Amino acid sequence: MNLARPLLISTDTDLVDDCVRLAAASGTDVHVATQLEAELTRWTQASLVLIDAASASAAEQMPRRSGVIVVTRGSSDTVDPNAWRLAVSIGAEHVACLPDAEKWLIERLNTSSDEPTRAGHLIAFLPATGGAGATTLAAACAVHAASEGHSSLLIDGDRLGGGIDLVLGGEDSIGVRWPELVDTRGRLATSAFRDALPTMSGAAVLSWDREGAPEATSESWSSILDAGIRGFDFTIVDLPRNLDSASTAVLSRAHAVVLVVSARVRGAIAATRYLEELTALAPDIRVVVRERPHGVRPEAIGEILGLPILGTIPVGTPFTDDGQLPRIPDSILRACVEIGASQRPARAA
Repeated sequence: MNLARPLLISTDTDLVDDCVRLAAASGTDVHVATQLEAELTRWTQASLVLIDAASASAAEQMPRRSGVIVVTRGSSDTVDPNAWRLAVSIGAEHVACLPDAEKWLIERLNTSSDEPTRAGHLIAFLPATGGAGATTLAAACAVHAASEGHSSLLIDGDRLGGGIDLVLGGEDSIGVRWPELVDTRGRLATSAFRDALPTMSGAAVLSWDREGAPEATSESWSSILDAGIRGFDFTIVDLPRNLDSASTAVLSRAHAVVLVVSARVRGAIAATRYLEELTALAPDIRVVVRERPHGVRPEAIGEILGLPILGTIPVGTPFTDDGQLPRIPDSILRACVEIGASQRPARAA
């Protein structure tokens, strides 16, 4: 039984016939099912998942994964807006409208067998206020994951941040940076992507530089995120405070979001504002509090936000951009990236 072959979930017999025909044209065999709930194993291991809009709502309860395509009829101009909403809610990479997208879908099916699918996890980090330490925490989590034997990718999501490679002291490391990938389109080969990136403290890093590069396109973000999830156990994205279109794309596909809150009144207020937008995009929001001398108690911040505090970064933990990561407790680093950790709040000693 080949669990890696593409999975098609649909109750529309005509749509099934079309997809099977297109798969045959690509030289690919698909497994067809009508009930997603009975296909958990195939959902996680299939190289590609095609799902119709009527079945997509069930995917909201399934583990997030890359390589999901919502298939429907019509054109991108006439398709039911609900299909796009569902695609965002389940983290789908594309909505394929047949027959217009037939050529694209044949090519996508053809490439689905190039490499095995890795059930990688995408974790996004962002600060409630400036100086909260989200960038340093994201970098520390990527390095910690690598030290634990996991493959990890750290993506710099702040084009104007000066380059996350500085945080790891890797500004002179040889490898691809964002400016060389801002116009990337389509599916990236994970092996080539991994080999092109510089490695810093055991983690692969995709950083912005200091040359004022243009913004990455939405297509390039989609390609990079897909390659990261397919190619690494953990893809960790450091996002800026402003939630732009790139941030929204990351958050809609993230398995978890870590919001770093400074233990100040302003930090707690800013976090409540963020949650209004985050809860509409992310299924798992985790809060880490950076303690401050004479600051707001972490428990009080949790009560204000209505969320458990995943952990706290103790007073006296220095956050500097000199290539030396601070000694953040392993319990915090592990909880930030552990799937389901938001339900197990922990406080660092």
